[in-house]
Amino acid sequence: MAAILVQGCSQFAPKAPDMPTASDLLTLQTEVAQLDKMDRGELVKLGYAYADERCDKFFIELQIARNKNSYEAAELAAFSAFAIPGMTLLNAGAKAVGIVGGLFAFGTASYLNYGQIMLLMQYNSELQDLVQSAMLTYKQQMNG
Repeated sequence: MAAILVQGCSQFAPKAPDMPTASDLLTLQTEVAQLDKMDRGELVKLGYAYADERCDKFFIELQIARNKNSYEAAELAAFSAFAIPGMTLLNAGAKAVGIVGGLFAFGTASYLNYGQIMLLMQYNSELQDLVQSAMLTYKQQMNG
């Protein structure tokens, strides 16, 4: 069960920004050649807009992953709260109840730990604010 839980964690991770393919680079090269007539300042602003879009997309994906992780941990804990007393009522042995209880506790803790460490839940809003503030400061320094 633990192996299934750990393998399942990868589905909750936000997607990393895609690496451009060769065809993407050729398309970009063609577009940049057409933009050669464009003012360099406009080209830089276009680059900033693209970076902002990618950053926003990452943080949206990150929040979706956090929501899924929190939901799954809560569902596992709720199922545990149902299964353990149910096993006791069905006269399951103490050993079986203990093993199942331990597995559910481990699974729930694993989901919560993954959220705290890998999805940076403890820095939920601060992280995005810090990144956006740093990006804005950089843009202002470049324009100033």
